[in-house]
Amino acid sequence: MEHRITIKKNGNTVIEQASGIPAGMQENFSDADLMVIYRGKFKEKMANIMIKQNKAFLLDERGSVVKDCKEEGQPCVCDLR
Repeated sequence: MEHRITIKKNGNTVIEQASGIPAGMQENFSDADLMVIYRGKFKEKMANIMIKQNKAFLLDERGSVVKDCKEEGQPCVCDLR
């Protein structure tokens, strides 16, 4: 599952989720493939994502960081661009 996060200077934030996109194809999805899962002011935790130290962490339903996305035992995290 891929996400696109837009944070504006005024704090307005939109998190969109692309589902059904094959691994390695995340650069090829279009706006039509995206569903808004959060729209509001920036907070450290929004929807199933936590933003911390210029990184986005995927959270489970309990709010814990999900592990094992890419490497066993490692958190599901990506750098923000």
